[in-house]
Amino acid sequence: MDANFEDHSKLPELKLDAKQSQGFLSFFKTLPNDSRAIRLFDRGDYYTAHGENATFIAKTYYRTTTALRQLGSGSNGLSSVSVSKNMFETIARDLLLERTDHTLEIYEGSGSSWRLVKSGTPGNLCSFEDVLFANNEMQDTPVVVALLPNFQENGCTVGLGYVDLTKRVLGLTEFIDDSHFTNVESALVALGCKECLLPLESGKTSEIRTLHDALSRCGVMLTERKKTEFKMRDLVQDLSRLVKGSIEPVRDLVVGFEFAPGALGALLSYAELLADESNYGNYSIQRYSLTAV
Repeated sequence: MDANFEDHSKLPELKLDAKQSQGFLSFFKTLPNDSRAIRLFDRGDYYTAHGENATFIAKTYYRTTTALRQLGSGSNGLSSVSVSKNMFETIARDLLLERTDHTLEIYEGSGSSWRLVKSGTPGNLCSFEDVLFANNEMQDTPVVVALLPNFQENGCTVGLGYVDLTKRVLGLTEFIDDSHFTNVESALVALGCKECLLPLESGKTSEIRTLHDALSRCGVMLTERKKTEFKMRDLVQDLSRLVKGSIEPVRDLVVGFEFAPGALGALLSYAELLADESNYGNYSIQRYSLTAV
């Protein structure tokens, strides 16, 4: 990080009049709490971060809290920090390529009117590829995995789906795992997974904690989604739009599993693959083999 250290005394200064400041502070208070989200606000030639995000950026990337400024006054004041375009690239690369504990959001607007225009996670870099790989060849591409565990007295059957958003590959498999989730760990490592989706409240507290621990050991970001997203309904129809070639082999592959299709369905929803028509007919799908690990 030191090579990218920036003189905070030369940072662009956020200049807002009283009305603009109050408008932004009002908007900022409406944002949902998300301890993992780093939110940057596009100010044209630079960005700003605020609140706990500002403190995190000042300490992590500027290595000093003297880079912080106060927006507003008194009890309504908000810690703020400016981020140059160069530092933005450093932060984006660190958060999305090196770490697995934060997401990144970019907002555009003014006054009290702002909207989310870009969001990225360690497993979904699509919105930031122009920044992350502007001067570098993309090497290993991140993979997002979804797991649908079915806990039983004698073990756990795990449905696994994954998507490589850069290579446009979908995969799925299903397997019985032990109490330490050894097979899950092997698959996550072999796939190069950076982010894993799990349904909320998908089992007993002790069982889920063990699965969470397995993800943590692999350096994978956990993203919990509603159980209703892990569904097989309409999956074959959705895949017929995404996957090139005949749909019959795809249908045969999907119906051969009980839980994996639900995991794959959650991924299609999370990655919003059907919302981008450039994906249509450009994906391939395959059965993932644990023996290849």
